[in-house]
Amino acid sequence: MNGYYEKAGRFALFALTLIILAMVIITFVSWVDRIARLGRLGGTIEKVEAATAAALQRRRRAPTLRGVPVDEHQKGGQTVYGQTIGYVHRIDITALQAFAETFGVRIRLAALPGTFSAPGRVLAYVSTDSGAFSNFDSSQIAKAFLIGNDRQFDEDPRFGLIVLSEIASRALSPGR
Repeated sequence: MNGYYEKAGRFALFALTLIILAMVIITFVSWVDRIARLGRLGGTIEKVEAATAAALQRRRRAPTLRGVPVDEHQKGGQTVYGQTIGYVHRIDITALQAFAETFGVRIRLAALPGTFSAPGRVLAYVSTDSGAFSNFDSSQIAKAFLIGNDRQFDEDPRFGLIVLSEIASRALSPGR
């Protein structure tokens, strides 16, 4: 009404205002819908089930995490301990293989993803065919283990199964 815009300019402002208002309303409605679904048990179970199924499929494809299965006679060796407290999230198998090839050793894992790790807990055993060890830094092996505060579904199918069983036990509980 101030005379800044002519008829086409006012129409463009009106159309732009309607588009922005529609975007705000759609965003708000989708946000409210997401909040409403957030606490539903069915959605939570589906997410846990999908994560557990994916972890089980990965473990089925690589049950030894792409390593060589351990023979019964391969016991002992030099121990590698964890340096932090937490749960093993992932193991960098490629780094362990490169280390083993460099120093001519065999590395046997004692902790899979999901295992609780502490400074006194064994992560791996290092052995050689000859029995003589060269000087190597075992902290390099410990660095191949990604350790965090919480368990995760990605590489730990046992955790997914535990969570699903807890959900099932609470659903069957007469007290809840």
